[in-house]
Amino acid sequence: MGGLLAELLSSQGCTVTLVTPAPLISYWTQFTLEQERIHRRLMAKGISLFTQHSLTSIRSDNLTLSHTVSSDETEMPCDALVLVTDRLPNDGLYLALKPSLAEKKVISLRVIGDAEAPNIIAQAVFSGYLAACDFDKKTSDITPFRVEYIEM
Repeated sequence: MGGLLAELLSSQGCTVTLVTPAPLISYWTQFTLEQERIHRRLMAKGISLFTQHSLTSIRSDNLTLSHTVSSDETEMPCDALVLVTDRLPNDGLYLALKPSLAEKKVISLRVIGDAEAPNIIAQAVFSGYLAACDFDKKTSDITPFRVEYIEM
């Protein structure tokens, strides 16, 4: 997401610096074989890239980055800041309905998708699919697969 937003802002005439604590830009894309292409595109657009850096302070006209390994600090001017960070689950509806389960007002209740763990949209859709497949099934604490124990 950070790389995509950096490209968008750059194409709109902004001077962009992309900062990540990861050792690679768009770190996860190394597993989808896109990382080098994304990195090359960002460099071609003149976007400054800071890997292994974390944001440590924000002021009205500049910010401070800290190297995640050496702790060396870098100050840079900044007019605006776009944060792409971890997302927290929003399970408020599940928690609000949970007492109804104990009171037998609802038969079953399950937290799925971003309420369970924010992720990519495909994962949320798959979570919904699994919930639909198990809709009328009783829940159990039994492991849903066979575990084989090997004795020597």
